[in-house]
Amino acid sequence: MASWEFWIDVGGTFTDCIARGPTGELVQCKVLSSGVTKGQVAEIQGTNRLLDPGRRGDPPDFWVGCELRLLDSDGSPCLATRITAFDHRTGLLTCAAVIPPVDLPAGYELVSGEEAPTLAIRRVLG
Repeated sequence: MASWEFWIDVGGTFTDCIARGPTGELVQCKVLSSGVTKGQVAEIQGTNRLLDPGRRGDPPDFWVGCELRLLDSDGSPCLATRITAFDHRTGLLTCAAVIPPVDLPAGYELVSGEEAPTLAIRRVLG
């Protein structure tokens, strides 16, 4: 049985990953070399859910357990919390903490605690 193969180039800003799957298909993935994934909140739902349509299509439950840092209008963190649920169909992130009032659209960062090559491989494998 064939296995996955990965080629990774870690640069100053981005880490590029090219993978060949067991059936020969090639998959590309680019992440920030810091290991942080940036996003933008389009809507706040309820007291603890953030909608980012840009997260649609990420692997199911991929962000559960990661830290989310919500950024204020100056780009400074105003909340750090854990992701408790993630809906890959809509891009809805559920947080452990109540979300403070912020002007939308608002930026955020997802921190998995993994180095960029590991994050890229995990994204490819889903």
